[in-house]
Amino acid sequence: MHQQIKASPETTAENIRTIVDALAAAEINIEAIAPDFDPPHVRVLVKHNHPYKPDDMDDAFNRALAALTEVGLEPQTVRSMEPVRMPNVPRALKTAMDVLESQGHTIESILVLPAAQGNQALVSFGLAGEVTDDWQAEAEQLQATVEAELGNLQ
Repeated sequence: MHQQIKASPETTAENIRTIVDALAAAEINIEAIAPDFDPPHVRVLVKHNHPYKPDDMDDAFNRALAALTEVGLEPQTVRSMEPVRMPNVPRALKTAMDVLESQGHTIESILVLPAAQGNQALVSFGLAGEVTDDWQAEAEQLQATVEAELGNLQ
């Protein structure tokens, strides 16, 4: 499972540098980082343990939250979405966005993970709304729905 963290009071460039520095000092791997659709905010993607335990400081996600809070970037939002494996072909990103929006979701950010293999990419969508206790199941269903529709493009 991955979590997108949004927190950033300065300019986009300053926020990226502060986030990268803080997470590097805390020895946290950044899976992906990009500006939010709402500048100057920045989204950073880090893995977390499943099931999630907020008090588990061995969890990279909890350490990331602590590191960002320590440098004055207390996260404003946290979004959870399993990365979607999609073909690296025209219309793939549009198709994925169309499916998510048709399910009633608002996309706030898109992070492409560098772990692409072959002619595929992994993409994490930051969706508006609160993460509820049953979000993991919903995220997995959304992932499956998007990937099934993307299978029609290949």
